[in-house]
Amino acid sequence: MENLLILILIITFTFILGFSIKIYIKRKVKNLIGTEFPLLKEGIVYFYSPKCRACKAMTDDIRKIEKELKVLKVNILEENNVDITKKFKILGTPTIFIVKNGKITDVIIGTTGYKELKNYFQR
Repeated sequence: MENLLILILIITFTFILGFSIKIYIKRKVKNLIGTEFPLLKEGIVYFYSPKCRACKAMTDDIRKIEKELKVLKVNILEENNVDITKKFKILGTPTIFIVKNGKITDVIIGTTGYKELKNYFQR
């Protein structure tokens, strides 16, 4: 009985923690929308890590979209990218900024595919 109670408490705590993190990330993303991004007028800013499995899985889609759109790749592990990573509070990879008219219009955290990326520019 005591073990069951402990298990229920652990599950509840994990759920609450996960929910809190999700809310925190949504707030951070919402704050980025509309932020000016002077390095790119229109295209994609792709924050990645060469050690990230999800980033590796997206490699083909990124290469494909690069043929149609400007893609600025930012390896978060490179020393010269530390400032931009901190400025935009990148919490994980892959993170993608959709930039239109020099402003961030959407933020994607996690994997996505070629078609989904293309759809952001057809809206």
